[in-house]
Amino acid sequence: MNTISTRDELITLLPKRMKIAELGVFDGSFSSLLIKICDPQYIYLVDVFEGVTCSGDKDGNNIRWLNVEEQFHIISEYYLTNPYVKVVKSTSEKFLLGLPDGFLDAVYIDADHAYPSVLKDLELSLIKVRKGGFIMGHDFTSQLHPGVVQAVEEFCVNRGKKISVLTQDRCPTFVIIND
Repeated sequence: MNTISTRDELITLLPKRMKIAELGVFDGSFSSLLIKICDPQYIYLVDVFEGVTCSGDKDGNNIRWLNVEEQFHIISEYYLTNPYVKVVKSTSEKFLLGLPDGFLDAVYIDADHAYPSVLKDLELSLIKVRKGGFIMGHDFTSQLHPGVVQAVEEFCVNRGKKISVLTQDRCPTFVIIND
């Protein structure tokens, strides 16, 4: 397994012009970084955008509470004139099930961090990400998100996959190549 300092550095190493889905958007700050650095052919920003929820930064610090329903309108308005950005109000599962198999080049999982949800996102991503594409996700830390770690490790064992890259952030990002 390779290690990279931060997820910000990681995404500079990804190919440009990919079709990407970000599952779990919160305030859209990582979305804007993906768009700026990866120059995607198309990107889907997927979240349920319901109620008030909290999240920290990429390292789990600076916890903020947001009305994500309001964020949906703010993010949608911001990207209204960008034809390659689609803001989608949906569960990860419903969104992924609506895509053709092998459609995406990459997925970034950062939605519901509960074990069953992460495992479902991984299983569906395996089908919806093309061979050679990237299944990535945030918060691979047993201290803060044991369900994420359990789901990723179980997925890798059951599907004969491995984590190819892990960042060294406080809340690491994992990368699994869909080979």
